[in-house]
Amino acid sequence: MLTKEQRFKILESHQWKEEEAGASPLILDLTRTCYLDSFKLYNKRLFSVCIYFLRGNYYAFEWVELDEIKRAFDFGFKKWKKEKNFFKKKNKEFEMICQSIKKIFWEIKEGIKDYSNNKLKELTDLLFYLWRKQYGYSIFSEAADILTELDYFKFLPKVPQKSFNKVIQILTNPEELTFWDQENLSLLEITKEVLNNKKLKKAVREKSLKEIKKFLDFFTKLNLHTQEYFWIQNSFREAVYLDNNYFLEQIAEIINKNSLKEIEKEIKRLVHKKEMSKRNINNIYKKYKLSTEAKDFFDMIRYFAVLQDRRKENVQRLVFCIDQVLNKVEKRFKIKKEDLENYFVFEILELLNKNKKVSQRDLKKREKIIFFSYIKNGDIKTDRLFGKEAEEIDQFFKEKRKEFISSGIIKGFVASVGRGSKTVKGKVRIVFNPNKDIFKNDEILVAGMTRPEFVPLMKKAKAVITNEGGITTHAAIVSRELKKPCIIGTKIATDVLKNGDLVELDLRKGIVKILKRSK
Repeated sequence: MLTKEQRFKILESHQWKEEEAGASPLILDLTRTCYLDSFKLYNKRLFSVCIYFLRGNYYAFEWVELDEIKRAFDFGFKKWKKEKNFFKKKNKEFEMICQSIKKIFWEIKEGIKDYSNNKLKELTDLLFYLWRKQYGYSIFSEAADILTELDYFKFLPKVPQKSFNKVIQILTNPEELTFWDQENLSLLEITKEVLNNKKLKKAVREKSLKEIKKFLDFFTKLNLHTQEYFWIQNSFREAVYLDNNYFLEQIAEIINKNSLKEIEKEIKRLVHKKEMSKRNINNIYKKYKLSTEAKDFFDMIRYFAVLQDRRKENVQRLVFCIDQVLNKVEKRFKIKKEDLENYFVFEILELLNKNKKVSQRDLKKREKIIFFSYIKNGDIKTDRLFGKEAEEIDQFFKEKRKEFISSGIIKGFVASVGRGSKTVKGKVRIVFNPNKDIFKNDEILVAGMTRPEFVPLMKKAKAVITNEGGITTHAAIVSRELKKPCIIGTKIATDVLKNGDLVELDLRKGIVKILKRSK
């Protein structure tokens, strides 16, 4: 275990990239070495330290050393230019992991009630292994998050300023359908049927499942859609089980806002997204005479975006799987699930193997905990810190944030210009928990960063602002798909802005200006 002096020497000698999300001690314990594990896959030590902090039992921060992220990105780019087969091989390995996750997902969905403790332990061990393994393959996606406008400018010297944001969006958006695209396409296909039947349309608008069940073909398709995508609102914090009513509300919202022609147009766009994206990308390559290095750069960025999307899908499926295991363990061992979520990985396995329980006193300590992971003598180590030791590290990073907050300037990267407006005005709403926080139509969504569970709010939002993230992050990609204005990477938006503030987004400069403070 490192001494306090050794830990603070590490903290003070580096700059740090910060991310935030809802999580539990169990999930953080699963994720605590994800950066460091990458060296096993790439035969190179890309990272030497990563830190996770849980505040208030369910709100977490991640800190990774900034220079190491930059070096990891440079390493990835060199590999991409010189050894494309290297990434093809890694992608095949990653795809096998993804398929394993899907297989176990459907196995668990079929039911695990008859599993013995030993079989349940083997299943849980496999879930934990897959969670950690899949992170290593997609770690370069995290490295791409640190890129700034200047990093893109140097590859696009002939692109005029007025066209820059649009060009960037085309060149960095993945050609493949994201899993959110796939769900959206499926729902739109079902919705199209509603608009071709007046009685069904009326039943959907009234959200009457009783009436809808009379339309057997439609109800069957709705039910199949729910079975396929009930997990898409899962988060690090919790599993959310969506039902037919949820998707029925989504369909009702679509038909209230769109005509049949508009829905068919969106279906066509999604069906032909890959070929249209390739055509647009090639047109830009030719029009602005991009160098071979620039083409390699943007090809790699899009590949990283796909990896990131696949990882998010994996995480959401695995959250469901772990939740199902915890539900089973809760009943079998008479331990509340909220307590099990505060167990560490090895403690869950010990419980299943030896019926060894963690005391309430130890669980209480975990409302604030630091996972300080590092490499020592070639081995990955983690110090788990509680109480005063955790508070001191939290305070260190709070002081670092003050350096940005004191300027009061909210400036980021324009990830999406929406439908082309130069500015957007609206009242902001800061959201930390998208499944519980109130959010109204046409408010401006402000978050540390978005994840798939934010999508329903993003659909309602007038615009999106985040603290963190790069051009290939969830907020950027989904905002472009939804044609919502989006400024990412402000670092301080959630600290400086308050609910109800009237703000203006400058979609040319990436600046958020406060026009009027809320009372």
